[in-house]
Parts: sequence; C-alpha cells; structure tokens
Amino acid sequence: HSVRALADLCHSNRVPLATSLLKIFRHERKECELIRSLCQAEIARETDTATLFRATSLATTLMDFYMRAECGLFLQSALLDTIQKLIDSKQSAELNPTKMEVNDDACTNAEFLLLVLDQVTQSIFTSIDACPRGVRYICHCLQKAVIAKWPGERLVRTRVVSGFIFLRLLCPALLSPRTFNLVLEQPQQMATRSLIMVAKCLQNLANLIEFGGKVSLKFLFFK
Repeated sequence: HSVRALADLCHSNRVPLATSLLKIFRHERKECELIRSLCQAEIARETDTATLFRATSLATTLMDFYMRAECGLFLQSALLDTIQKLIDSKQSAELNPTKMEVNDDACTNAEFLLLVLDQVTQSIFTSIDACPRGVRYICHCLQKAVIAKWPGERLVRTRVVSGFIFLRLLCPALLSPRTFNLVLEQPQQMATRSLIMVAKCLQNLANLIEFGGKVSLKFLFFK
C-alpha cells in the first residue's frame, strides 16, 4: 500500500524512486511481486486496451529497469548476431528514397531487409530459454490479468507482452546497442539506419500491424 501511494505521488520523480525500490526489493528477492502488483493495479485502472502501458508510470519504469538488469543474455542470444551482421555488411537496408545513396537499389535493399527480419525474428523466438524466469513470470501474470478483465479481446494477451518485450526492450536495444552493452562502439551511419529499419518493422510486429494490403512501405520510413 505504501508503494502504491508513492506511485501516485512520484510523477516526474519516478526514476530515483524506481531505482531505490528495485534495489530494496531485489535484495529481498521480491522484485517480481512488486512489479506484478503495480502492473496489475494499472490494468485494473485502465479502460482501453489500446493505451495499456503506453504511458510512462512507476510500473513501466520498474519493468524497464528490471529487464535491462536481467535480460543481458537474452538480448545477446536474440539480437547480437543480427546487429553484428548489419555492422559487418556493406549492403544497405534503407527504404526511404530521400535517404538512399545514388547507387542504392530499392529492391535489393528491401530483399536484404526481409532477409535480416527473417533472421532476427527466428532468433528472438528461439531464444525463449535465455529470457529470465522472472521476466517470463511477470509476463504470464500480466496475460492472466488482461484475459480476466477483457475476455472478449482476442489479441490483448499478445499486446500486453509485446508492449514490454518488443517496444521497451528489443527495439531500444536495436536502436542503441551500445547502451545495452551489445557492442563497444556505436555502429556507423549505414548500420545505424539498417538497425532503425529493423526496429521499426519489429515495432509494427509488436503493434500487430500486418504488412500487405493497405499497409505500404511508408510504415518503414523514419524521419
């Protein structure tokens, strides 16, 4: 009850509060229960599945910090080969015509991007065992909570997990692999743009946007 009261009061001071709480509860080995409780309270207050966990709160900040602290091996297993492939490759994955080099071919770039996307999604989904049990437990609890509240929403159990794992962990790690200790130096410009393209596609995947039909390549363009 004290933590929930602090969560309602912290507002812009949520980062130091989250850091302190995570240290305390990890020492007591109760960090999963803390995050689960705060996330379930947020689910109980939410009325729209489309905005669930999209705003920054104490619960999402704690989950972000916890995943960063615990998911190093998972990120290496899921993303490192793809990141290194893009760093070493001389092939661009750029699809934005205004950012392509003179000698770039859009079809060749698109084929390369699809190849990389196939590799990274396969790598992510075969790295489940590397994902920490605590993170998996929290995701399981979140799925149970949203199914109980919105039994008629077919995709809510997927959204609640992808919103954390993809949007708050995998995509940020692709956009800034150095920050997540996946590489020693920030990739060069072409590799950075390719990583942005891959992250954007994974973001659409996490948002359950299906490519094809009315969804064009403009969904992949970054400013």
